[in-house]
Parts: sequence; structure tokens; C-alpha cells
Amino acid sequence: MRKNFYKLSAVLLLLSVTLSIFAASTPAANDGKWYYVKSQRFNTGGPWWTFDTKVIPGAFTKADNQKFTLVSVGETDEVTIKEFGGTLMAIEGAFNATGPAIGWTITSNIVNGIQGYAFPGEEQGLHQGAGGWDWEVRADGWYDLTDFCTFFFYEVSADAELNIAIDEATERLNTVTIGSRGGQTPQTAYDNYLAAINTAKTTLGSTDAGAIATAIENLNTATATFISAKVTFVQSSTSATPIWYLIKTAGRGGLGSTLYTNGSNAQMRWNSTDKNVAADGTSTGDAAPALKYLFRFELQSDKSYRIVNASLPNGEVLQAAAGGYSSNEIKYGTPSNPTSTWNLIALGYNATLNIDEIKFKSTGNGTVFHAAGGNTMVSYDGGAGSASAWYVEQYTGNVSSLYKPELEAKIAAAQTLLTNTTEGTTFGQYSATERTALTQAIATAQAIYDEAASTETETAIINLNNAIDSYKATINTNKTSLLSANANNYKWYSIRSTSTATYAMGKVISSTGRLENEKFTFENVSDPVADTQLFRFELSGENVAIINKANGFYIATNGAISATSTAFPLILLSDGYSFNIGSGGNALHAQATGSHMVNYQGSAGSASAWVFDFVKEETKISTGTNHNLMQQTYIIRTANKVITVDGVENFEVFSISGQKQNKAQALESGIYIVRIQNQAFKVNLK
Repeated sequence: MRKNFYKLSAVLLLLSVTLSIFAASTPAANDGKWYYVKSQRFNTGGPWWTFDTKVIPGAFTKADNQKFTLVSVGETDEVTIKEFGGTLMAIEGAFNATGPAIGWTITSNIVNGIQGYAFPGEEQGLHQGAGGWDWEVRADGWYDLTDFCTFFFYEVSADAELNIAIDEATERLNTVTIGSRGGQTPQTAYDNYLAAINTAKTTLGSTDAGAIATAIENLNTATATFISAKVTFVQSSTSATPIWYLIKTAGRGGLGSTLYTNGSNAQMRWNSTDKNVAADGTSTGDAAPALKYLFRFELQSDKSYRIVNASLPNGEVLQAAAGGYSSNEIKYGTPSNPTSTWNLIALGYNATLNIDEIKFKSTGNGTVFHAAGGNTMVSYDGGAGSASAWYVEQYTGNVSSLYKPELEAKIAAAQTLLTNTTEGTTFGQYSATERTALTQAIATAQAIYDEAASTETETAIINLNNAIDSYKATINTNKTSLLSANANNYKWYSIRSTSTATYAMGKVISSTGRLENEKFTFENVSDPVADTQLFRFELSGENVAIINKANGFYIATNGAISATSTAFPLILLSDGYSFNIGSGGNALHAQATGSHMVNYQGSAGSASAWVFDFVKEETKISTGTNHNLMQQTYIIRTANKVITVDGVENFEVFSISGQKQNKAQALESGIYIVRIQNQAFKVNLK
């Protein structure tokens, strides 16, 4: 095994005569020098490695725990690595006081023009781990010089930071392709950057901190200019002036297999149907592509891109997500970690297809676009001509016309919102000014929709969506407005379901036919609205208690008729007019199979969604719950199940459901309402 590495090292050294070997130092066993160290995996977690039981990515802090040196192992030619505290690297990749079981043969390796060193052994070699990014000792096959097993040593000195800056610039210079096609770098930019690197090298060895800082700053400026000079594959654009592209595979499913979004927060997919669009905007395959096939690119400061789909423009982007085959799947949705930006990497010119093949790679975790089986999108890092190779094609047709169906749907949604909300100053209502503004926004959008050649369709969708959001934000949610401004009056409401389910749609909460401790029911609203269907509100902090007019009882948390007050939060739902009555799974809900109230916190359109329809305002009427209750001079008595009022002949008796009773006859057990002039009393007849 060692012989193979020697041969490989010799070949690499022969090849290196054509390369420029820059700033990294040349370590030797027992040379007495301390070094900062980094690996072939440039800029992973910070430039320098830090010792903490094992070696992990650190930062440029020049701390003692970032210093390492090489020492001999016994009387052999092999070396091991010692950290500043004095412990030696052991065979398992950790450091201990006794040293490793075996050492390594230091082997030269040049990576992108930078002199580095590998540490192969007879059976196990030193390797930079992929998971925790720490150093590991791995069996053969894991320390191949082409893998992540080459380390770069920088002598601890004042110019160490300049050393690494030069090497990073060197790697960047040596990894570009010179040319004028997408992803390539012009020759002039290459030459200028090389000159900047050579200028920075003249400061190496200096102990003047100011001169070193200036050299680093100048090199960083040259680096930004060099990166910007690369020929782009796409034009960056914004939602205001979008430039749309199709993203198509170069190596799977045949020419024209096209990437598309499968909906919000869903895995991306590709379709083998030809979505080719010629430069003049005419389709060479099927008709103009659906919005889900069109993407625009937003350039970021690091020259990566956010990728936005035409059908889902509201803050959602193409992103790498955990799961999927090989490492990660590709999804479309709300940005999350890892960073949802993508590098467009040139794979080469495909003369057969006359296209530039590119690779899309996540800046967050290295996920790579790959067209997998079943038309799914996963991560796999293939090369030119593989299912990881893509190309882009700009769509120059009238994209605005493609938004017609979406604009039509948005107009309908806005009109539904307007129809289902009311003008007024009470809870859940909107002012005349707000309703006028939304009405005008709908009219403007409709005019754009009706114009066949309009190019403002997408803008109309955005503007109408903003108008809807603005309108919803102005709904009156002041619970005080549920009460009368006159302290002597009550405001009465019916509580109506906005469920889309037929069994509950438009029905109101009611106490009809229900006794204390039984559940409130729901039924079609009567005309005029019956007392059993009317409710008033009492404030309790930020919440409200709800009282039925017919019986004077409260709605309990579980939907029951209760003499005990329960306070509910009223939570506005996404439709802009419905509310949950209650929260945390304890919202009032119209049960499909029981025709009574239960607990379930559903969303807009569910049987947990309610509105409060104002019915009337009237003078307060006192209510009582005792069968022998005295109110002023009134004494109500029950004898032989006949209700009488001392000294009063002119009174009426009603059942709990509102039917007038013959007060001269014996009644069945139950709750009755006794009305005397403008007062009402509740009597529990047993």
C-alpha cells in the first residue's frame, strides 16, 4: 500500500512542474516550528483547525489550541502530529499523552497549485471526516490523495493570514475555465487576478502589520472583481421586472425534460413533456408552459441565486430539504436552513445539443439537482451528460397572459371576501372607506383581466393580493363593540356557521329544545330570529362570555347550557371574517352526527368557523333562575305545577323554546320564562 502512495506522489510531483506552487509552508518532522493547519476542504467552518480532544474546524484567531507541529515516531521515518499542549495524535484520530500506535509517512500532494501533504499509513490513513468535519483515522480507500486527505501547513508568523488569502486566491484562479461562454471567465480577468496574486506575494515575509493588512485588503478587492467577471448563465431579476427561464435536463428523459414545482412545500419534479420555447417566444413543443415550469433568478452578494417560481411568488424559493435519496431532496417552499441559495456551476459546452451544461449546487449543504426515477428530484452529484446536468432557456413570450387563470381566481376570492363581510362599526365589521378601497382594487384587477393583450397581469395579482391583506388587517376586533353604547341596553346577535359543509352551512347556535347541562344545538335561523337563537356578550379581560336570550344561561367550554360563566377568546381566521370561539382544541364546533356543539379547533371553512350577525338592540330585561324569586314587589310561586304571581294577573308564561303556555293549567316539569311587563324571570318547575 505504501508503495502505491509513493508512486502516486511521484506522479503528482512530476505534474507539479507546470503549476505555480504558492504560499503554504513545508513542514518537517522535529523542525521546531508551529503551524496553522487546514485541509483540502477549503473554508469549511473557518480557515484554521482547532484542537479540542479531536481536531475540528475553527476560525482565524491565532490561539494556542490552533497550533500543531510534526514529530518523529520513535526511531522510524514516520511522523505524527503534536498539538500545542503536548499530546500526540492517536490512531483513532484523537490526541492522548502516549501517542499513536503507529505513525504516518508524510506524502506530498499539490491541489490547485497549492503544496499540501497527506498522511497515508500501511493500513490506515489520516482523513478529514465528512460528518463532524474532524480529523479521523480511516482504513485504506479513505485516504486516497484525491479525497479529503491533503492538509496545508502555514508557519505561525505575522503574515500567516496573507499566506492563506494567497492560497485561496490561487485555488480560485486555478479552478476556473477561461472563455466567453456561460460559467467561464474571460482571459483578461484571469490575467488581472494572477497579477494581483503575484503582487500580494511580494509582501510575504513582512513583519509590518499595516503592509500585510493592506495586501490582504487589495487581494480581497481583486477577488470580488474576479468573481464578478464570470460569464453568467442567467440574468438576475425581481418580481417587479421578472425574466423567466425554463430549467431543463441535459442527460435524462430526453431533450426538453423540464423542472417544475409540485406545489407549496412539496418535492420538486421534472416532466418529460417537451416544454421547449424558442427565442421568439413561440413554443416548439406543446402550448405556452404553465407557470409552474417558469423560474426567475435573484443574484445574491456571494454570486449565488435564489430561485423563484412563477406560480408561487410569495416568499417561497427552491430549497434543499432533509430526506430523499443519496442525501437530500429538492423542495419548493418557505426558506429554511440550510441556506436556500444555489451556485450555478459550469459542466462544459455540449456541442451536440448546442447548450452550456450546468450544475445547481446548494450553498447551504451541497445538495445538487438530480432528475431521479418517477420524475422526482433528489440530490446526487453527477457530471456532464448525467441526470445532474441541466441547461436554461429563457421564455420571452407574454408571461402575463399565463397569469390569467390566477388573476381570475384572485378576483373571485376578493369578491367573496367583500360579499361575506359587512359594513359597520361593530365587532367583525369593516368601515365604508375600507370596503370602497377593496371594491376599487377588484375593479382595477378586472379591467386588466378583461384586456386581452395586457402585460400587467402578474402585477395585478400582486396588487390585489396586497389589497386583500390590507383589507383583512382593518377588521374591527375590538370586543367592546359587541356591547351597547347605552348601559341600559343589550345588543343581541345570532352566531352563524360559515362552514362549507352542508350540515352546518349558514346555521346558527340555538338553545331550542335543550335544558340546563345539555348541549346547545344548531339550526336554520328563524324569521324573525327566535330568542333561543339570540346571544349577548359579557367582557372578561380579553375574552367574552356568551349568554342566551331565551334562558339566560351561558355557553360552557364544552358547548353545554350552563349557569356558570365561561370566557372564550375570539380568534380571527384566514378568510378575514370568521372566528374560532375558543382555542387550544376547545373551540366550539358544530358536530356532524349529533346536531349539537362539541370541541374542535378547525380553520376557515370548517364547522369551527363562526360570524356574529347583529340582530337588534333593546332595553335590558332582568332574568332569574329560582322558582320562588322576588323581583321588586313580584313574588312568583309554583303550586301543583301551576305558576302564579302574587298580586299580578297580567303576566305570561313561555316554554324555554319560546311557545306561550296556558298559565291556568298544570305544566310539565322543566324551565319556563315568566314575563311581567318589561321583565322576564326564569322558573325551574320541578
